[in-house]
Amino acid sequence: MGSEIIFLSISCTIMIINSVFGDVPKCNREMSLIENFDSMKMAGNWNIMFTGNEEKSKKSCMKTTNDAQVGKLIIEEVGFVEGKNEDLIITVTQIGSTSEFVAKSNEFPLSSVWVVSTDYSSYAVWFLCVNGHKQDGITFICTRDEKPSNEVLKKAQDALLTAGLMIGDDYLFPVDHSNC
Repeated sequence: MGSEIIFLSISCTIMIINSVFGDVPKCNREMSLIENFDSMKMAGNWNIMFTGNEEKSKKSCMKTTNDAQVGKLIIEEVGFVEGKNEDLIITVTQIGSTSEFVAKSNEFPLSSVWVVSTDYSSYAVWFLCVNGHKQDGITFICTRDEKPSNEVLKKAQDALLTAGLMIGDDYLFPVDHSNC
């Protein structure tokens, strides 16, 4: 009887997600989830220090402001891509109490996104599922400080490696914060 209740609970959750978000494509890559993830602690200002999106590798001064609500973040990303101003709003809705989210934006279709690792106060590593892209997604290393210590950056890069993601020059591109 216990397994029937768990199955029913999972089925109801999937039905609710599908009714709210429509069909979110299944990601080719699986990520470990952070249990009891506190999305409210992700509020505030973050600096995007590295991104795995080579098409936007000429980024500078990329920052996000996260407005946290229970189970949801409204992320405003601002900065420059190849010298042109970029302003993007992304809504991420938390799945259960884990670090898994569904992302919605005008720039890309509904997508799965995960916080791979964070300490909430100095760094956060995000992974946006994009099937067919290198590593089947785009990684982002964000920090609270505009000039984070090498130790903070190493923790973030180690988290990517632990998750089975690559960090070399073909996979992770620095964001220029020198003239912000």
